[in-house]
Amino acid sequence: MGKRIKILFLLVLVSFIFANPWQKVAEYKGLDVSFLFYKKANNSYNGIVLKLHNKNEYRIFYQFELVFQSKLREKTELVEGYLNPEEIITGSNYNLFFLPFKDSTTISHLGLQKIKVVQESDSD
Repeated sequence: MGKRIKILFLLVLVSFIFANPWQKVAEYKGLDVSFLFYKKANNSYNGIVLKLHNKNEYRIFYQFELVFQSKLREKTELVEGYLNPEEIITGSNYNLFFLPFKDSTTISHLGLQKIKVVQESDSD
């Protein structure tokens, strides 16, 4: 019985290591946008954390509207910034953590609109 538990533990550990909890929202012109949903973010509200990955070999400027929808409400947040080649950013240090509804409203849909990705020139 002990051997089975060790094998099961190893399988769970391997799946945890290789599991990707991030859900892809969009990929546009080499910008990969993924998110994590937190049902109890900040101990009271639904929250979203974005992860941005510049898959290009050059620096980019990105800008888009993040759209949060519930059954009765919708809210948008402007997200913009710069990413170096192959750079990945996430979390509140980069203003990528959102608590869109300040009550018990549940986020039912998440989307992007007005996406803009521009290659930065060397002269900037």
